[in-house]
Amino acid sequence: TVEDRLFAGKGTPASNFLAPQIKGGSRKKKRSERALEKAGILPPSKYMLPSKQAPAKVRQNKGSEYTKMLSGLGSFQGDKAYMNSELGSKGDDYFVMFDKGKTDPIGIGKRLRGGKGFRMYFVFIKKPHYDKRFKFFEVGIEFARKAIKENFAQAVRDTFKRYKTTLSKR
Repeated sequence: TVEDRLFAGKGTPASNFLAPQIKGGSRKKKRSERALEKAGILPPSKYMLPSKQAPAKVRQNKGSEYTKMLSGLGSFQGDKAYMNSELGSKGDDYFVMFDKGKTDPIGIGKRLRGGKGFRMYFVFIKKPHYDKRFKFFEVGIEFARKAIKENFAQAVRDTFKRYKTTLSKR
């Protein structure tokens, strides 16, 4: 089954990031993408995608890598940016990558320890389009079709039982 929570305890509600896979189509820009766009790093028509060279925790949106990257590129506002600078964050290890001879950025890289090379962490891509993957509405409709008769009959019984109890108390 595919389930959705109405309220997220923290962060983005499931309905926001599952919608493209339930309905198909494109997605809205992520908070980090909007921050990079505001800082003039990410072109308005582009989106970010973790590269294959990025560590698993980055590809899975885990850890503080996004915060460090945004802070290092000067596009993160708030307390955490200050905390990272105070803790000696390696945010300055991140840099914007350009294709040779071109002016539009192609992604974000991170220098490896000791300055021996780099890894591409994020690639800038055109607006992504998602295919419909989950049969969210179909499962709901099928469940309703199977359960509606019994649920309706039970609701009628409960209503008359309450009505009968109310009349008998008068």
